[in-house]
Amino acid sequence: MHGGDIYNNSVDMDFSVNLNPYPKFIKDEAALKTAIDEGIRAAVNYPDIAQGGVRNAIAEAERLPASCVYAGSGASELLMAVTSLIKPKKALLIEPCYSGYKHALGDCEIKRYVLKEENGFEWDEKVTDEVTGMLSADIDIVFLQNPVNPTGNCVDRALIYKIIKKAESLNITVVYDLSFYMLSDDSDAKGGISEIPDNVFAIGSYTKSFALPGLRMGYVMAARKNIDAIIPYLPEWNLSSVATSVMKECASICKRGMYLSESREYIRNEREFLSGELTKLGFKVYKSNTVFLLVKDINGRYGNLYERLLDKRILIRKCDDFCGLDNEHYRIAVRTHEENQTLIDEIRQMTYEY
Repeated sequence: MHGGDIYNNSVDMDFSVNLNPYPKFIKDEAALKTAIDEGIRAAVNYPDIAQGGVRNAIAEAERLPASCVYAGSGASELLMAVTSLIKPKKALLIEPCYSGYKHALGDCEIKRYVLKEENGFEWDEKVTDEVTGMLSADIDIVFLQNPVNPTGNCVDRALIYKIIKKAESLNITVVYDLSFYMLSDDSDAKGGISEIPDNVFAIGSYTKSFALPGLRMGYVMAARKNIDAIIPYLPEWNLSSVATSVMKECASICKRGMYLSESREYIRNEREFLSGELTKLGFKVYKSNTVFLLVKDINGRYGNLYERLLDKRILIRKCDDFCGLDNEHYRIAVRTHEENQTLIDEIRQMTYEY
């Protein structure tokens, strides 16, 4: 299951969802609060069904023509729209990966490449060669992530494009998920994609970067013909007036760049702190370039860590439902320093309780 189950649990701190923790957002981004207010005032009218203002804003931030972008009610809606358009009979997933891909694929046959734990789940040239070797004409769609969820590790774009090129030669659609890219060390002004081949649907998300998951703010980047093709598979007026207003402001903030660069620096510092402290406590911490860490409670030293932290009103993400992971693996979001310190203190206390 996804993280964020605060409705069936008593939670004070949620480390199960991966959102930008940068506290300056609350202080300095008053423009977003203004955008929310404007969206509420605009709710007496239908939003622009053609998404003119939103598409133009995202396009400027991504340096693409407006005809090559379209907004969705979260990345999940866009994943469903792509699979509805393609109607794949066979898909390739590089596991472990985001569970939403399997949800979007439904009863489609799935072929899997599983990253190796002994290699730290690293995605290197060998992995790329093996994945491209698995591509065949009977595969309709392949899902790629950058960075990978749940490991948080970024993939060299040259390796990604090698897979995309092979897929293109076989007429295979590629979904390139960049939901966490803006919060990763590898991020740049292009948003993770320097060109959009005809077989690619690249998915971006403002939900994570601006820590507003309740507004559902995703967008797809693709060749104009592919954007035109996907629109009929989305609901009319699929963006609320609030999401419309806020997404335009998010795009403007992305274009200016300072907020996201400051966010990445904050995340990097806190990730290094959290990783170092968890390592001292005996966890295996896998390499991450973004706003979450995959960790392993080696030999179950802390027992059922998920339940024990939940008793302390702290929620983390169990990872036993990811292909290639088990009940010793957990995904932990990078949050504010105060929250990260509290998490470490609570886990450290467990060593004395045993």
